[in-house]
Amino acid sequence: MQRVQSTSTFGRLRKMVGRPRELNVSALSVEEWNYLRGLFLADGSSWISKWISKDNVNSHRESHCVKFCFSGNDYEKASVCRVLEMLGRIGLKARAVRDPRKNMISVLITSKSLRLFLPDKKVLKSDIAERERFFEENKLLDAELGVPFVAGLLDGDGYCGVSIIRPGRNFFQEVNKWTWSFSQRRYLFLIDYMKKFVSSIAMDSVHTKKVRSNGVVTICVRRLGIEALLDAGIAKYSWRVATWLSKVVEAQSERMSYYDVGHVRRVLGVSCQVVRNWLKSGKISHLRGRSMTRKSTSLSHYYIPVEDVTKFSERFLSEKETFERVKREGMKLVDVAKALGVPRKKLGGWFRSGKLRATLVRESGSRGGWKYLVIPSDEVERLKMRRAFQCQQQ
Repeated sequence: MQRVQSTSTFGRLRKMVGRPRELNVSALSVEEWNYLRGLFLADGSSWISKWISKDNVNSHRESHCVKFCFSGNDYEKASVCRVLEMLGRIGLKARAVRDPRKNMISVLITSKSLRLFLPDKKVLKSDIAERERFFEENKLLDAELGVPFVAGLLDGDGYCGVSIIRPGRNFFQEVNKWTWSFSQRRYLFLIDYMKKFVSSIAMDSVHTKKVRSNGVVTICVRRLGIEALLDAGIAKYSWRVATWLSKVVEAQSERMSYYDVGHVRRVLGVSCQVVRNWLKSGKISHLRGRSMTRKSTSLSHYYIPVEDVTKFSERFLSEKETFERVKREGMKLVDVAKALGVPRKKLGGWFRSGKLRATLVRESGSRGGWKYLVIPSDEVERLKMRRAFQCQQQ
């Protein structure tokens, strides 16, 4: 008996679509699944795409797609690699697509099982009972299991003050702020969850504010909440928080390697105004920023590198020692003019033209007034020998 091949529409679709691949759910821990749920709710999407084959109009296929979105910054590339690695462990093949026009990286997966396993954002937005059931089943209000979920929210639509510190800008702006923020416009129940969870682990640590007229609500986590989340181990799950923490440690270490004007004054033994004049003239390199103690908006504070202060102090102290020796052992211009029998104005002309090596000294106690020239002893001997030689020729 000859077997007849099925030509029904159901048979063709079954051959095209195939059996859905089962997920290896046990490959990821509960914390990692909560991180993926938070990342998907913050900046993910899912849809069913239907397409028709060009060869056969009657044949069509449903594709269940899941997408995670990231910005195209360099510090988020590691987060993209981490999501790809987690999806690979559960048996899915994902691909990262970069959009240079929007500066965005998208992780795309075609999997019906993953789409059904992740929460439905529209249902959670409209159904309060389903939302509460979702939080209770995954234990997202628990202090341990809720931290990975918050890490996913921050990696999706959060801001943790990650920025490059540039010379001439506010040097310690990110360290002074110590503020994390999370913004939402469509799914405001995530704002309520974030506020409830952070307030449960640290009292009086969040505040909500509207920053735009289009309905975007931003919640800001204060320093007490940040310290509580860091103690709970959020940096282990969130790549954004880990990058921010490394920036803070780097900035704090750089802060210890910078001096202010008062410290440089004490090292060099001069006044603050003299140090500021050196900074403005470019003799010592520096950075400008806001003061750490005063609440000022202008970049009026100087941050001077320790290495530059050390090099300048060595050169300055050697010149100061030479100056003190010349002042102690040298002779004034008036005395040299009397000893050589040369007019004082003529010696002054030699000094201005560079023929005479002398040091300009300000009299102690005078402010901006009386100055005199001091000629070193070896220069005085050279002038005496030259004067004697001229007298012999005459």
